[in-house]
Amino acid sequence: MNAQTPTTEDVIRQGIALRDEIAAMKKRHTEELLPYEEGLEACENWLLKTMENRGEKNIKTNAGTAFQSTQLRVSMEDREALMKYTVITGDWGFWTNHVAKEHVKEYRDAKGVNPPGVKVEVSVVCNIRKA
Repeated sequence: MNAQTPTTEDVIRQGIALRDEIAAMKKRHTEELLPYEEGLEACENWLLKTMENRGEKNIKTNAGTAFQSTQLRVSMEDREALMKYTVITGDWGFWTNHVAKEHVKEYRDAKGVNPPGVKVEVSVVCNIRKA
């Protein structure tokens, strides 16, 4: 038996079909996951509120542990202001391709304020870990 060599058109057609099927599967997967992700978020929010009401940082049970962790989100708010500050002070630790989150955290910890031109969002979230 001689296998027929595919043409470039055949391979392109197959590649497009595979790409389209992958996209459809990803869409279905996202849709299927949504109620589970929403359910998990509801559990985490309920546990976080319970910890806040009780003044606790974690809840340990035989099933597992819920605990709080702090998340820091940093983004450029006023690039010109931060650039001016950097040039004046020589503190280039803020600069990468993005605002350097760790340097912003060190700055906030040391000075008690956000660096000029940097927007900082801090949120407390709930995590769940298996026992």
